[in-house]
Amino acid sequence: MLESIAIAAVAFVSTNIDDAFVLLAFFSDPKMPPAAIVVGQYLGFAALVAAALICAALALAIPDRYIGYLGVLPVLIGAKQLMELRRANLDSTAAPAKSASGWTGTVLAVATVTVANGGDNIAVYVPMFARQTPAAVLAICALFAALVAAWCIAARALVGHPQLGAPFRRWGRRVTPFVLIALGCYILIESGAIAGATFKPN
Repeated sequence: MLESIAIAAVAFVSTNIDDAFVLLAFFSDPKMPPAAIVVGQYLGFAALVAAALICAALALAIPDRYIGYLGVLPVLIGAKQLMELRRANLDSTAAPAKSASGWTGTVLAVATVTVANGGDNIAVYVPMFARQTPAAVLAICALFAALVAAWCIAARALVGHPQLGAPFRRWGRRVTPFVLIALGCYILIESGAIAGATFKPN
């Protein structure tokens, strides 16, 4: 079982490096409650693990292209944030308002981006889970839960760092929309979703 846990740890790190940068962007946005970001991250990752477990149990693999279509969602979320920034700049004399998305909106946004960015997670986790005993699967899920917490704590700590945190807090809200849009475009292209939707002449 120790070997399975070690392999699972490597799988988590290798499939969630990009997610760490997304978490940094989320935590640097003062309009997004940190607790809601953590909950959204857990919900999104739990959905990915559940999908991988179902596919492993059925001995099926979801084509990356279908997961990749979810890349449209980060693009839409980023575009919405850009419009909110533009409205805030035009109305600079107004008092700062609470985020329209609020706690629930933040949870849904973070969970959506986590799932949309999870095509590689499912592709790696399905064959890994397929070879495990029920006890090993439970141990791996517990490990994943701990690693998600570590990911969130590290991102939050970096944003709150006395020296390094100030630039993240200052520019995070402005950079986050572009990070999400770029991430969505990458997901669409890397997964083959765009290529799959293009016209192919006879």
